[in-house]
Amino acid sequence: MDADQTLTIDGSAVVTGTNSLVIDGSLESDGNLNIIGGAGDDTLTGGAGNDSIDGGGGDDIVDGGLGDDTYIASAGNDTITTGDGNDMLTFGVEDTVYGSRIEDADSDGTADDLVLSYDFFDGTDYIYSTATILNQTVAADALYEMKFDADEDGALDTFRVATTMSAAGQAGRWAMAGTDTGETITGSDQGDVIRGNAGDDTIQGGLGDDFLEGNAGDWVFYDDATGSGVTVDLAAHFEGYASMTFADANPDTITAYVGAFVDSVGNNLQAGTQITISDSQFNNGTYTVASTSADGSVVTLSAGDALTAEGPVDASFTGTSAVASGGGLGNDTLIGIENVEGSSYADTLIGDGGANRLTGLEGGDQIFGAAGDDTIDGGEGNDVITGGQGSDIAVFSGVKTGYGITADGIEITVTDTDTTERDEGTNLLYGIETLRFTDDGTPDNPVSSLGLGMGSTYTGGTGADTYSGGTANNDIYYASGGNDTLTLTGGGNDG
Repeated sequence: MDADQTLTIDGSAVVTGTNSLVIDGSLESDGNLNIIGGAGDDTLTGGAGNDSIDGGGGDDIVDGGLGDDTYIASAGNDTITTGDGNDMLTFGVEDTVYGSRIEDADSDGTADDLVLSYDFFDGTDYIYSTATILNQTVAADALYEMKFDADEDGALDTFRVATTMSAAGQAGRWAMAGTDTGETITGSDQGDVIRGNAGDDTIQGGLGDDFLEGNAGDWVFYDDATGSGVTVDLAAHFEGYASMTFADANPDTITAYVGAFVDSVGNNLQAGTQITISDSQFNNGTYTVASTSADGSVVTLSAGDALTAEGPVDASFTGTSAVASGGGLGNDTLIGIENVEGSSYADTLIGDGGANRLTGLEGGDQIFGAAGDDTIDGGEGNDVITGGQGSDIAVFSGVKTGYGITADGIEITVTDTDTTERDEGTNLLYGIETLRFTDDGTPDNPVSSLGLGMGSTYTGGTGADTYSGGTANNDIYYASGGNDTLTLTGGGNDG
């Protein structure tokens, strides 16, 4: 059989009653198979092509083999082993799903199996059944996506469960959520809702006014900006809620917690390969998704954890959030994000009270660490870096001998004198305690050890603090709450 041909094997036409059927197409290395089981407990195996397998009735054992295979849900309790390729479980446009339950199970000794229990109407009867997809966290064996007609509009909706968390180039708004492992999550050209959850995630919202929520270790990247730099202000927190509208004619009600999101535009839902969804109902336009923690207990939500939308109104985050704009990428709302990478243009990056990691890439950037122990990399170009309160580190990509380091008052100038591999330009540093180079053994150089005549940095508390300047060096004072007193004595340029 040629690679572009399809062979149909219809067991339902030759086996009557509930007799079992065995069809093994594993030796077929070319072409595609269309395998249809009967009403019994069948064992159906695909080949190396892009096969379509419908178990029919009964409790079937199905293995798609290699290729991008499609498994068609049917009556019975089926067990499915997926292989290499982007495999799909579909209910078909003619089958309307009235209710479903998605959960982890331990059917083969592995807690990463995906169990889908579903109710659908096949045109004649209402059918309740289950499908178990084995070894869901093994990349080669993971189901790529499921398709179903949850809202009875005649179009298949998508539930993606693969490691590829990307809606780039796809139509409509997307809502995506990572798992406890680190994912790379990329939004579409519309306004998306993206949550990293646990794990060190890399998040790109793309175009549109996005909502991006992360945790410690997550990065938000803006390296796809066009024409101008971005401004990201993590310190511009505001209390209350931020919202985006999912315009939709259908009166959907959506509640999503940690582990999964649903949006009502196109009914797109994504989750990572470690399925954390414990219960998911798709009942005639009403979607409810909940999650449990690893030990099976219900996750306790706090401010900022829950996304709730009642269509056609708003998706709302409660708690505090920050803002990002410019670069032709829309105006984003950032929640719980501590790490930001800018664009190839002149960016303005502002940290918050946490331990931020801020990277400017190319362009003459202005980067402010604010409070917290920040790590700041200006990248190429002539950058101005202000550490702010805390013990801050300025990062450079070469060895120390490739830079000229001088000080004037409270200002440190670091000039890249070796531009054979990079050009980090001339950088002005304020309130930086450590310079980090790439030298083996001693990459970190405390400013106080460089003999630059720099003074000390003092940070007050919330009470009435008293500061007294030294006799020669240039000291920096950060006052906090309270009625503070500053006494300057002797020389030095104190600020």
